[in-house]
Amino acid sequence: MDIRDAMSLAGRTILIVEDEPLVAMSLAEEIEAVDGLVMGPANCVATALAAVGEKAVDVAVLDVELNGVAVFPLVDVLRERSVGLVFTSGFDAKRIPAEYGHIELVQKPFVATEVIGAILRVLTGRRDVA
Repeated sequence: MDIRDAMSLAGRTILIVEDEPLVAMSLAEEIEAVDGLVMGPANCVATALAAVGEKAVDVAVLDVELNGVAVFPLVDVLRERSVGLVFTSGFDAKRIPAEYGHIELVQKPFVATEVIGAILRVLTGRRDVA
């Protein structure tokens, strides 16, 4: 079985919040390739907040720092809406405040299948998903 078959995101809306355009576009393409619905990409907290509005989002993939600004105010809004969360970061995990330490983290540089695996773990609550 192809990895993409095992990693279907059919019918799931994934918000991408990433300030590096090539990373955002590449990740969006890979999520769409496994039938995920992409919202964004947004490159800052304000744009992401405007994008979500009252729309349903299953999981948000968030770069921890967007052009030097921490993403945590957006995280708080998304948590209130019970949106699943995945962080991406090139920084050490120790830079993430303890209150957000339970959120799935994918270190940069990453390959898209790592992020998709993290999304699936968030959606299923399982740690053993690729």
